[in-house]
Amino acid sequence: MRVWVLALILGIALGIQTTFVRYFSPFGLNPDIILLTVVALGLLKGSFAGVTFGFIGGYITDFVGGPLLGVNALAKLIIGLICGMMEKTIFKDNLLVPAIAAFIVTFIQDIIIFLVLFSFGSHTPFLYHLARYTIPLSIYHMILAPAVYYGVYRLEHFFLLRRSA
Repeated sequence: MRVWVLALILGIALGIQTTFVRYFSPFGLNPDIILLTVVALGLLKGSFAGVTFGFIGGYITDFVGGPLLGVNALAKLIIGLICGMMEKTIFKDNLLVPAIAAFIVTFIQDIIIFLVLFSFGSHTPFLYHLARYTIPLSIYHMILAPAVYYGVYRLEHFFLLRRSA
């Protein structure tokens, strides 16, 4: 996948994340479209695309309004690596795979962010954070992940067909 396609997908995900997400946030849960896109790119294109997109998308997320500069970049980089390592072992047309992956990696991302913020002095109780935020957000991401995955999958095929023509 060319760099400009990755930049376009990043721009679309960032645009959705910063504009439309607040209208689709039940119970105050803002879905992380960039995380779901990192999952999709990692599963579709492998570790390099997942790590690259995870770091850049996470850093931009931190810059736009993250709790601490670099924490989302670290978490999404790890998520991109995990999903990218699964790329060779999954069936890419199955929409259940990104749903399950999104559920699991939302837990992983929130635990990473919680641990980093805790080490910098945050005093939110872990079980409260888990019950109030992480579990509901994981379920919400599991519902949204197939749509984001399918969108990234179709964009990739659209640009591959255009490039070969």
